[in-house]
Amino acid sequence: MPGKRPPGTRGSKTDFLTNLTRLNLKPNVPFFKYDVRMYVVYKRDDREFFKELTKQTKDDFPEQQRKASTVIVYKHLIKKHSEVFTKDGVLFYDRAAILFSAQVELKLGGEVSFSETFDLRERHFFSFVMQMKEFLLPTSVLPNLTGEAERIRVVIKKVTEKYQVTSNDVVKAVNVREMERDKAILEVLNLAVSQEGYMETSKFVAYGSTVHYLYDHQAFGFRDSELPELTDGKYMGIGISKSVKVLEGDGGKCTPFVVADVTKSAFHADEQSLLEKISQMSIFYDYRTHKSNFSVQAASRPNVMREILQLIKGLYVTTSYGKNRTFPIGGIAAAANSLRFQDAEGKQSTVEQYFMKNYNIQLKYPGLFTVSERHNPHLYYPVELLCVASSQRVTLHSKLLLMLRLS
Repeated sequence: MPGKRPPGTRGSKTDFLTNLTRLNLKPNVPFFKYDVRMYVVYKRDDREFFKELTKQTKDDFPEQQRKASTVIVYKHLIKKHSEVFTKDGVLFYDRAAILFSAQVELKLGGEVSFSETFDLRERHFFSFVMQMKEFLLPTSVLPNLTGEAERIRVVIKKVTEKYQVTSNDVVKAVNVREMERDKAILEVLNLAVSQEGYMETSKFVAYGSTVHYLYDHQAFGFRDSELPELTDGKYMGIGISKSVKVLEGDGGKCTPFVVADVTKSAFHADEQSLLEKISQMSIFYDYRTHKSNFSVQAASRPNVMREILQLIKGLYVTTSYGKNRTFPIGGIAAAANSLRFQDAEGKQSTVEQYFMKNYNIQLKYPGLFTVSERHNPHLYYPVELLCVASSQRVTLHSKLLLMLRLS
């Protein structure tokens, strides 16, 4: 077989615009990894219990609430504890349990007992003294905490004795044998390119480690015409999906690139009245008059109630009275003027009577069905006193229902 010919130059040179952006790394930069845990400490009946802010959850609303809180606490720590978070280094935080420090270590100071770890490369166990520091913060750092919260507790631990990875390790992420690929540097770089999307919470809402949506798409050059109008109290959001890949760069050298694509997703309209959302559903839409035929009588038909439940089940809603409780919808129950339960005084009462007696609220639609909580199915709420919680994407199940209806 003849040898491979050198690349030719007889053809015309053509430039292409791609969705790749090269990352230029300084050599010999170490990255130190830390485990971060944040807790809200509550006290009830002389007993303390904890709510972990850094705990992962699959539902959009609690995930966004927790991660917004971790960003506030994280920024407070950096501002108030410069003796730990020095200006000589650069920090990458994932809004949960992972923190990287570039170039310099955090000055944690305190030490705890030995930790034993297995080194895959050296094939043996080794022990090291794990550095740890605890911070106790006032509840005023997070303005939306309830009165039972006493303080905020943050614990930061160093993961390994030495650095976790260096900027020279890009080549280790490439190997024909998948089990021998060391992707630690990709974890660092993916965090690094996500920092603006994570920290600028007034501009972006981020899901997972790769997707960032825009609150104001026009501020970033997108037009309204690029986003189709949706029914059922939903709107189309636009943003970016990106990840870091190692590709062949100049001279055949392994080089990290950011691969970015525009992404769109359907969202439930933030803070919309649940009653209004239901009235806008396509099952009530008359395509001849282009108006909604919603009425209490139409919404109370069993087949319509089943279809409404399919669209709102699992949706997080917030009460418009009292302490603004937020919960996911679990089911649909009888109308507020007919559903009876036993109140705290042991007396039988309808949902309509309960709200009049305890909140001085006269329901406008007492004949409309009520909804119950997913985790507490014996608590019932009038639809007209609930609003849709923010930053909730439409689930795959709801998307399929919409596609079937439009087909």
